[in-house]
Amino acid sequence: MKNIAKLLSLFVLFSFLVQSVMGCGPGTVDPLFSFSRHVDYPLKNYAKGNLGIVPTSYGRMSLFLFYRQLNNLPLSAKEQEQYLSALSKRISHSSSSDEKAVEQWKTSRAKVFAGNPKLEKEKRFPDGYFYYTNCLDDAFRTAANTLDARIKNHGLNKHLKEWLNGQDAVFANCGEGGKIPKKVADNAPDWLKKDRAYQIAAALLYSGKDAEARAEFQRIANDTGSNWNKTARFVVARTYIREASLIDDVEPDYTPESQAKSANSSTNVTREVAKSVDQKKNEKIELYQKAEAKLKEILADSSMKDFHGSANRLLGLVGFRAKPRDQRRKLAEALVQKSENANLYNDLVDYIWLLDKTDGEASEAGMQPEAKETEKAGLGADLTDWLSTYQAKDGFAHSLDKWKQTRSLAWFVAALSKAQKDSNDLAELLNEAEKIKAESPAFATAKHHQIRLLIETGKRAEAKQKLNEVIANSDKYARSTQNDFLSQRIQLAENLDEFLKFAQRQAATFVWNADANEEGDDLKDDKEMAVWKDRPMFDDDSVKIFNEKMPLSTLRQAALNPGLPKHLKKFLVIAVWTRAFVLGNRTIQTEFTPLMTKFAPEYKVSAANSEANSLLAVGRNPKFQIYVPTGYGRESDFYYEGDWWCVQKGSTANYPNFLTAAQQAEAASEQNKIVALGESATFLARRAVEFANKNMTHPNTPEILHLAVSSTRDGCKDPNTLEFSKAAFDILHKRFPRSEWTKKTPYFFGESEDSQE
Repeated sequence: MKNIAKLLSLFVLFSFLVQSVMGCGPGTVDPLFSFSRHVDYPLKNYAKGNLGIVPTSYGRMSLFLFYRQLNNLPLSAKEQEQYLSALSKRISHSSSSDEKAVEQWKTSRAKVFAGNPKLEKEKRFPDGYFYYTNCLDDAFRTAANTLDARIKNHGLNKHLKEWLNGQDAVFANCGEGGKIPKKVADNAPDWLKKDRAYQIAAALLYSGKDAEARAEFQRIANDTGSNWNKTARFVVARTYIREASLIDDVEPDYTPESQAKSANSSTNVTREVAKSVDQKKNEKIELYQKAEAKLKEILADSSMKDFHGSANRLLGLVGFRAKPRDQRRKLAEALVQKSENANLYNDLVDYIWLLDKTDGEASEAGMQPEAKETEKAGLGADLTDWLSTYQAKDGFAHSLDKWKQTRSLAWFVAALSKAQKDSNDLAELLNEAEKIKAESPAFATAKHHQIRLLIETGKRAEAKQKLNEVIANSDKYARSTQNDFLSQRIQLAENLDEFLKFAQRQAATFVWNADANEEGDDLKDDKEMAVWKDRPMFDDDSVKIFNEKMPLSTLRQAALNPGLPKHLKKFLVIAVWTRAFVLGNRTIQTEFTPLMTKFAPEYKVSAANSEANSLLAVGRNPKFQIYVPTGYGRESDFYYEGDWWCVQKGSTANYPNFLTAAQQAEAASEQNKIVALGESATFLARRAVEFANKNMTHPNTPEILHLAVSSTRDGCKDPNTLEFSKAAFDILHKRFPRSEWTKKTPYFFGESEDSQE
């Protein structure tokens, strides 16, 4: 029975699983330089207290541990294990389902019957869109262990096969369909009769006949001669919870049509709906109360001690569903207790779900979620308040008030993270930040915001000094924290060399573009991409400055910098050469042509720097960019965005401090010219048409025209693209009708002006 109780200890009765809808199209895997949704990998470092910078964008499960650390409540080793399990599942959105349980059942079953029966764990709701886990892993493990025991005790005989027929019928009810096993013959062995009674009750439960199942389980619970009587007694309580959970919440129909109908036919419809809502609500409350009473009876019975742990967890589930606000408070208090919490995993998962539920309900009602537990003053209430405030966009005033009242480190960090350059009591906050020691769990976060505020208030020298001290000792922090400090440091660069030094970052992980939860990909299965795991790259902050705030002359100096690794120099060389071509700076283009041959030989840029060769080089190589790329750029086949370049407009980046006024004006002038020249497809088609009109006899004119039209299919377009694509197409077909390039160009491309966004 101990084994059965252990197998029944799973807390969650069933889970609602909403399937995510993914957009069609190719995915890309990109470097992520700083986690924004949760902590860095490996997660265990964070659980141990190596926190680094903890941004306000982190999820609550990550922030929970930060709060504990700020309140000098580190997790014990056992609590860390539970925390890591909860956080991992939160990140991956995985359920508690384990296919090993099903495989265990199939292995045991194969000892008696051949074949591989179809097994479904989920049953769909009548609407067909949602489903719930009907048969939990415990059911398959229990069945496998029971079958093994029956084989050992009774051998492979007709009675054993009849037992297995009954169990197959039980599991057939997990999904759609299925039948209830029949009672065995009167002369069947007693063990088979007892087992069949339990199988019938289980099948009724899985088929959705909760009341009938409960009656059968109660009969088994009353049968002291059944080895299932204690298990059945426990499951009786579960039937009440299950029945309550599956009662639909009826809501009034507030559609205009329904409201109009109600107005025309008195208020009877509205009253009936309200009556139905109340009735359903009362039914659920009554069922939960009965479950609570049964569970408390089990907890008061020493003979049921093997089920006490499971009963306590089910009581938590009852509170979760029947009294969510009270349960949230209880869980919050349990999560901040000083003594070790043996149930931290379940408490934390339930607490976060209840907070999510509160947010969801408030969002649907168009209200702000309730965050402050005004009725209580304990640390648990403070946890709920702090989590909500730390994540809020406008939580400064409340954080400051709480800090002044409590002098709590947690509330100080919240206030500092929300502070702006014109915030009240800023000087006091900055002075307090200076007092925080390096060993404090708040150090990195406080230092990050202290430096941010010093930069915002123009105290660059002080900010730079503090940053240099932090960066010199940043190896102890996770990659995200290192990169966040480096991002601040490039804002304080006094020359191009400094900027290039601190612009280089290594990725914290790599994520698929649809991975909004930053689950990450270690690239261990991709040899081509694996080399980028330890390579420095450019992040968005530096790339914006390269591309939108630096003149070509400064980009040239950056590309020639001897301190850059070869792969980053390649990115800059390509950008400088292509931008020089676009801007018509023949001097820099000629200077960089040999560098293109050296650093990007695969593009086969001709040493003869003519207009024809330039058009051929760019047209033949859709990876050419006038911009320095983020991350690994277009070095991999993972890149699926538009060919050539899309003009970047409306930058919010600031000019770097080391650029002179003349250089800033030069950069602005070049940006205006790039915008005026249009998108890459328009630019290439226009230049091809201009070249063709002047060089009809040139041997490469047909190919140049063909490449130009091709660019209007795959490159970025604007309202002028169609005009020049058609012009290039017409010249090609009229002047070179027999050319192989004409045959390869059956269509021209572009967008009409009214289709532009």
